[in-house]
Amino acid sequence: MGKQVLPVSWRRQVAKLALNSFWGRWGMKLNKTKLSYVNSVPDFNRYLSDPTKNIKDIFLPSEEVVAIEWQISDEFVEQDASTNIFIATFTTAWART
Repeated sequence: MGKQVLPVSWRRQVAKLALNSFWGRWGMKLNKTKLSYVNSVPDFNRYLSDPTKNIKDIFLPSEEVVAIEWQISDEFVEQDASTNIFIATFTTAWART
């Protein structure tokens, strides 16, 4: 006959939950896309002329408002010492075993 499936101990479940939670912190993306709404021409021009912003998309949700989807340009992103893709990958590998 086949092997019986044994229930996983609660300690292992807690350990896997903790590892997966740490993965979220260690593998966090620093430069997320942001969405801003502007309703004046000077504000709109300020976004377009800002060298630190990389404009991804512009759309008009209404006649008075412009939505601008943007990211900070790569050379202006501050590095965070608490993120590390190698630790995140290692943690994920151990959490899935």
